[in-house]
Amino acid sequence: MDLTLPPRRRQLGVECKRHDAPGLAKSNRLAIDDLGLERVAGPYPGALWFALGDRMEAAPLHLLADPAWLLEEDPG
Repeated sequence: MDLTLPPRRRQLGVECKRHDAPGLAKSNRLAIDDLGLERVAGPYPGALWFALGDRMEAAPLHLLADPAWLLEEDPG
């Protein structure tokens, strides 16, 4: 996990890879469980926010610049 964000109500993570289409690796699932993360965003240069698996989402890079994603339950 490249970055964890501990806001008041939940633990969030960000996993950065240089890909046009992010994916979910075994190491991501292990980090989610080991760190107790509620959600993990995988930034990518596309326009759609979509699920990659349980608690991990592909996140458009430009939307992560908006801190509102930290508070939203379903940013898509």
